[in-house]
Amino acid sequence: MLMWAPPPRSNVSSTHSKKVELQNLQKEAKQHLRKWNQLYLEYADWHRHQCESFVGAVKTLQVVAHGVVPRDVTCISDLKKMAEIAEIMKGNGRNFHNFHKLLAYLDFWERFCHLKDDLEHCVLLRLENALQSTVTLRKEDVRTEILAVKSKLIHQSKESFKCSSVELEKENLYTYNVTSCDSRYEGLVRYLPILFGYAARLCYLVGHLKVEEA
Repeated sequence: MLMWAPPPRSNVSSTHSKKVELQNLQKEAKQHLRKWNQLYLEYADWHRHQCESFVGAVKTLQVVAHGVVPRDVTCISDLKKMAEIAEIMKGNGRNFHNFHKLLAYLDFWERFCHLKDDLEHCVLLRLENALQSTVTLRKEDVRTEILAVKSKLIHQSKESFKCSSVELEKENLYTYNVTSCDSRYEGLVRYLPILFGYAARLCYLVGHLKVEEA
């Protein structure tokens, strides 16, 4: 007697579901890209109008709190320590008039951290699942770059990371400069837009992934 057996399952439906999943992910990445571009533009405006006074505030605090605050501000944790000392001074009646200049920079850092957390949860986690899919993704070079940029973003966004260790893209080499006498603060000034760029690049690259046809 012939026994009925179900026909072999086609992977067409699987490919289609992966396409839909990727399309939804790309829509999410596009929304995040707009947020990163906006933050980048706001920082660029801050740099044009307030960067010089920010560097001046750091230098002033290093003088008035000499021996207490870090002598060299090489990472975010150094700047946070300076802000904490300035807050203590304010509480003791020694008002540091440019305290808000430090907070303005740190506000950009906090906004970066918040957006980065959203990016990791809403895009990168889902992206990792997509990259591990058994369905082939076209444009392997895009996939390779995504993994490289993601690694940079995660590694270089630690508060203890030395800001001067990052390198600007060629098109931004002269965008975030400071005066020659303040060159030791240049890494700090350049640091955030580099991180913003990594995050924006990830969102852009996600939009260029394609699922291979079955």
